[in-house]
Formats: sequence, C-alpha cells, structure tokens
Amino acid sequence: MATGIRRVLMALAIAALPLLAGPLRAQDAAAAPVAALPPVPLTTAEPRIEDFTALPGAAAWPTLETTTDGEAAVVAEELRYTVEINGMVALGLEPQYRGLSALWTKRNDVANLAQINRRVSEDRDLIDQLLRSI
Repeated sequence: MATGIRRVLMALAIAALPLLAGPLRAQDAAAAPVAALPPVPLTTAEPRIEDFTALPGAAAWPTLETTTDGEAAVVAEELRYTVEINGMVALGLEPQYRGLSALWTKRNDVANLAQINRRVSEDRDLIDQLLRSI
C-alpha cells in the first residue's frame, strides 16, 4: 500500500512542476535590467618610445639604428633530392607508397631543408601505416 501512495504522490509532483515553473519565469522577466557600463575612451595614438622612462641601470632605450647591422637575412638554401625506399616492392606496397608519399610526389620540386624534413616525417608515418596494414 505504501508503494501505491508513493506512486500517486510522485505523479502529482510531476504534474505540478509546470504550474510551479510559471511564477518563477515571471519573476525572471520582472527583474531589473542590468545597468550598462560607461564607454571606455579609445586612444588613437600609440605611445612613442621617447614617452617611456629610462631602463634600470641607466641603460638607454634601443633605437632602430642600433638594433640591426643593415645586413639582409640569408635566404634558406634550395635543395634537390632523390627518393629511394627499399623493401616496398617485395611487400607489394610501392604503388600505394608512391601515390601517397610527400617526398615522392614533390621529388622534382626545389625545396629547403625544413620542407624536406617535414616530408621525411610525413613519409615515415606513411610507411608505418602501410606496414601495419599488411
């Protein structure tokens, strides 16, 4: 008998939820609006280096003339390379490798050392995946 009463009370509580939620929503709508913050003035000029105080220890602020020696940066050397992978033919993976390899597809392009290193890394992962597939 006690479980029957619990079920009836639970059903009444669930049915009463929408009725109780109405007054709560009305209170939210009647709440006072939040006051807007005052606008922050925007500065149009950036501070100049002359506007700052000297660095500790009487060191002067650097100027553009003292930060560079005037030499142009050295452009990375362009390299050419060849691709040779051993053992892929015997496993029947060479066609798949050549179709997906970054080194193989861009072998005739001029590249710098960073680009070649990135392609080697990609191909190392590719070879690992191909070998795991068999």
